[in-house]
Amino acid sequence: MAKIGNYETPDFKFSTILEATKILVETLKGNASDEKNFIDALGHKSKNGAYLQKVSDMRKYKLLSSRGITATELANRIIKPLSQKEKKVAINEAIDNVELWKELMKRVGRKEITEENFRLQLSEITGDRDKSYKNSGSILSQFKDILQYYDENISKDTEKYISNEKDRNIVGMNNMEQSQVLEPKKILLRFEGNNVLLDRNDINIDVLISILGGLKESKKPKEKSKSSL
Repeated sequence: MAKIGNYETPDFKFSTILEATKILVETLKGNASDEKNFIDALGHKSKNGAYLQKVSDMRKYKLLSSRGITATELANRIIKPLSQKEKKVAINEAIDNVELWKELMKRVGRKEITEENFRLQLSEITGDRDKSYKNSGSILSQFKDILQYYDENISKDTEKYISNEKDRNIVGMNNMEQSQVLEPKKILLRFEGNNVLLDRNDINIDVLISILGGLKESKKPKEKSKSSL
């Protein structure tokens, strides 16, 4: 299907790409040093157009290395997850790697939508009226296939976690800035038009205490001397 507007679109359904990824990870242990082994494992007779497009689609989802035939870390998290939540998060990540699916999820999600309305949304996102008109049916079919796997609740939890982390970082930065203001490296004393600016250390603090003590003494009223009788 190539491009629509500035968006790359896969040709194969996500379910087909997941199956190819499973074969690579489980059957070939995540790597095919001889590409023919992967071609045979996928059931292709040769390095034909269908095989090349399948490999290209796997790379769009970032499930296959950019060079050679090696499963990515993301592919391993999907096929050999440590938990079901890890698998769901990884599947969402793979789907969001295709920018068109990511945008359609934001606009359409799981809402009931006719092909006509979907075509309008597709045209607005891509800016490509002709291809939206021509390919809306096949793209909608792929999008519905993706909805079997995409977990919107996982995405919301992830966004909430990221948002909370950002808030904590901002609060931490603010507290650090405040502590820097509250703990200056200099001490400024102003009195009677005089300014004394000293480095903050024990010796200078003692000097200032002495100055303040002298000021206190100078303000005391002098006692009148008793006249001798």
